[in-house]
Amino acid sequence: MVALVELDLSFTGITELPNSIACLKKLERLSLMGCLKIKKLPDPLGDLRSLIELDISSAHLIELPDSIGNLEELKVIRMEGCRVRKLPKSVGMMKKLEELHADSSSLEGEMPIEIGMLSAMRILDLSSTNICLLPSTTSQLSSLQILKLHGCRMLGELPILPTSLVSLVFSSSEELGMVPDVSKLTNLTDLSLFIEIKGNSWGQIRPTNKRYSHQSESPNPSRWMRQEWAIKRRMGWIANLHKLERLALHVLNIPSVPAELSTLSQLKNLSLSGPELREIPQLPTNLWCLNLSLLAANTKLPCLSNLKQLTHLRFLLCAITEDGFESLGIGELEQLECLKVANDKTDLTGLRLPVNLRRLYITECRHVKLLPNISHLKNLKVLCSKDCKELTEIPGLAELEPPPKVSIDSCDSLKLLNIKT
Repeated sequence: MVALVELDLSFTGITELPNSIACLKKLERLSLMGCLKIKKLPDPLGDLRSLIELDISSAHLIELPDSIGNLEELKVIRMEGCRVRKLPKSVGMMKKLEELHADSSSLEGEMPIEIGMLSAMRILDLSSTNICLLPSTTSQLSSLQILKLHGCRMLGELPILPTSLVSLVFSSSEELGMVPDVSKLTNLTDLSLFIEIKGNSWGQIRPTNKRYSHQSESPNPSRWMRQEWAIKRRMGWIANLHKLERLALHVLNIPSVPAELSTLSQLKNLSLSGPELREIPQLPTNLWCLNLSLLAANTKLPCLSNLKQLTHLRFLLCAITEDGFESLGIGELEQLECLKVANDKTDLTGLRLPVNLRRLYITECRHVKLLPNISHLKNLKVLCSKDCKELTEIPGLAELEPPPKVSIDSCDSLKLLNIKT
């Protein structure tokens, strides 16, 4: 047993680890994942000087011993869903720690300032925790590449972050001052921002999108204008992120996104959503994948015909009008291979399909009665329609040879198709 390298006690009924665990001098991996009866770890755990990975995810541990700082070789801690509320200050002693995965754990309050001593840290995931403060020493994490803070609803303004970051996920539901300025993070290639500005009332002037409106008893147009200008100013830093390849902007109670989007020459994947967005600016021409969601009927969309490299396009919960589809120029996207329209409040009138389309998915579009004619889609391989209750016809399908793989589900009004499925 003393030569044991890996000990997996996952999902067992173990109530405690014996002090004799310290005898396992060669142990490199210890897993207590899903151990619901264990509450704490023994101090001799710190004598496992060969330990590389510790997994306590979904365990009911309520604290970590200070001796954990003695684990000089530890590189990975997995504590997703764990009930530990605080990290001990001794965490700063683990000089080789590279990854801390604490998504959906019970961590709360302030992260210890000693975390700034983890010079080898590459991945820090604190998503969906109740932490309220990242210390200023976070800027000292010179090796940090991935920082995930999605769903940290108690978190205040971000400190200065290390410029080594290549991926950042952040969400804020606070006041305007919480919109982060990441202009110095010029090495970012992947950025996801989920931002809600509380107290704004742009939904008041968007009656066509009642599902997402936020009524106000005393609308103040001048206040809206001031805050919109401030939002644009605070988000203008996006033009500095020249290395961005993937960007997701999900905004609530915000009427616009930065016009500087068009300057991101390396951007390949873009996701935009926001029920109060009044206008989507011109998009960078080098996009491969574009996802648009939660857009209202009166959101002004740019023409997409200049996105010559676009291969994937998706609309989710959008209310695009007939004029909107015609002006988008989707039929001119010669490289487009996959088009998905889901949960849309539209009947697809005005939509023209590009000739090289290979996969078409129309799902849960309750108002669609007639799909666009697909007789010219000679390269179509997959056609999927699901939960389109009013769909009655798919024009041109019978003319395709060879026929695509067709999947039809819960389209109750659709006429019988004389094709192979």
